[in-house]
Amino acid sequence: MAYIIILGLVIAGGLAYFLFVKKNPPAAAPQNNPYKDLRGQIFSVTPEQIGLAHAGDEKPYAIVMDMGMAEGTATLVSIIDGNASMYLSSGGGVIGGYAHENVRNAAIDFVNMGQDYIGKMVSVDSFPLPKADYVRFYILTNKAKYSIEEDIGKIENGKSDWGPLFFEGNNVITALRMTTGQK
Repeated sequence: MAYIIILGLVIAGGLAYFLFVKKNPPAAAPQNNPYKDLRGQIFSVTPEQIGLAHAGDEKPYAIVMDMGMAEGTATLVSIIDGNASMYLSSGGGVIGGYAHENVRNAAIDFVNMGQDYIGKMVSVDSFPLPKADYVRFYILTNKAKYSIEEDIGKIENGKSDWGPLFFEGNNVITALRMTTGQK
């Protein structure tokens, strides 16, 4: 008789556990999200390591434009050789825009425009993401790395000196979207 009671308790316990797990499934394992590593690569390389020797006057070789949103961050990386990529903190993005002439031209224009903004930025050696509804620019030069953060609302309302640079970055994003068929 004791065996029947114990067997009944084991079956009842197993059934209760099964129903609990079915009602409260364990959280899915996080997916490998390459965002942090992809974004970090541009800050850890030198111009020489990517085949861009810049001697003499200070010149930008790359611009990173991080756009903070409620859902996460979108990061645009443009390099003076015409390469451009966009990474999303959610895990998506577009890599290797260099293969398309429209992207190369937009990326080069964006980086060249950065020359006009270096004097308005502060030199940095850390690279935090922007707050939600802000954009953070990083201009990487042969001499230093510079940054500034600005309210996107001020840019959109024409109340910011950073509007032209922001809109030039958006030209690169548009060119990238055109290569993937997104409008």
